[in-house]
Amino acid sequence: MDIDAFVEGFKKYDLITKQFQPYAKAYPFAELLIGLGGLSGVAPLVTGISSLWIGTSGAVSVFKAVYIDKLALNCACVGGNTKTPLGVVSFAENAIMAGMGAFLIFTAASEGKPEATRLPDSLPPAVVQLHNKAA
Repeated sequence: MDIDAFVEGFKKYDLITKQFQPYAKAYPFAELLIGLGGLSGVAPLVTGISSLWIGTSGAVSVFKAVYIDKLALNCACVGGNTKTPLGVVSFAENAIMAGMGAFLIFTAASEGKPEATRLPDSLPPAVVQLHNKAA
């Protein structure tokens, strides 16, 4: 809703943004593209790699800020103007995104491998013959 407020809140805890400030402005749009990629099924490998990268870096950032550094920060979600505390929900969101990315990578990688198709022996010879001609 408010990209500037999001950037201000996000840079307080995100490890990539602390090193590369433009990442904070690109982050919401990257999440949108990942969501659209997941829903549409377009470029599942790219979507999976992006989701795994962003989810893992986000989970590590939230875990470090909340559980290691013990910072009492608000989540930058929905434009950064909320009073939602950064914590378990933010960590879970990022962990789920990373898991989704790993799943997409696994399924995209396994789709390229041809599977041996074998028809059951109980089929009539005409069906087996049609299958063999189609293959």
